[in-house]
Amino acid sequence: MADVQYIIHCWLDVEGFLGVSKQPFMQTVRTQAWAAERANLFLKYNLPSLLNQEFQDFRIFLFCGKSFKPIHDQLITHPKVEKIYDYGQQVYQEIDSEYVNIMRIDSDDMFRNDLMDEVVQRTQVHPKLRTCMVFKNVIQWNVYHNFVSDYRLPRSPFCSHTFPKAIYKKWDAFGKQQFMDYKTCPKRGTSGKICIVRHTNNVTWPRIGKDPTTQQYLEREKARRNNFTTNKSEIFRRLKRFGVNKGDVFK
Repeated sequence: MADVQYIIHCWLDVEGFLGVSKQPFMQTVRTQAWAAERANLFLKYNLPSLLNQEFQDFRIFLFCGKSFKPIHDQLITHPKVEKIYDYGQQVYQEIDSEYVNIMRIDSDDMFRNDLMDEVVQRTQVHPKLRTCMVFKNVIQWNVYHNFVSDYRLPRSPFCSHTFPKAIYKKWDAFGKQQFMDYKTCPKRGTSGKICIVRHTNNVTWPRIGKDPTTQQYLEREKARRNNFTTNKSEIFRRLKRFGVNKGDVFK
């Protein structure tokens, strides 16, 4: 069996590297209050879902922007979380496994408790090339209106990459392949194992000019999405395997 180090890349607040971080509107969005709330969302939703995984032999790399390092360091202190401020360039030089597998998630989204099991079971390795799998059919939880529905992401960021040492030890090649267009991933992950959380602190909304708190948004999603429900018992049934606190549903 191949020697694989499993790593979850969790993106909290990244400056000047990924596309959305460079856009002008982010200069007004990214405040100290925003950074603190993003950290709290990570602790409330994302981290419990990772700690709830049936497979636990993985590392959590939380990618942070340097501007709000004091906030991140004060609020996020869990021993399993490794805060990264240089996109991981240094830490990957210290890893010495034959392969690394990276599963990507945003810091406000959640994995079902068997997600990493699937990643491990379906990991394929190649001595010279990157292999990958993408999860496009997810669910969404709007915490403002408290509804859950199916959701399909045409350009999903939820991708599992496996890199041989020949690539991940060479930062130029590794960086380009790690952040490449996920449409090139040939394998598809199982539906419903990732939950995207809709909330007012998400940078998507000011970027695309939409507001997830409006009645129009609620009605549009109700008409467009499969398995839409506002029934709290059904919502909790669908979310409990994501490590969601019952009180957050029955509020």
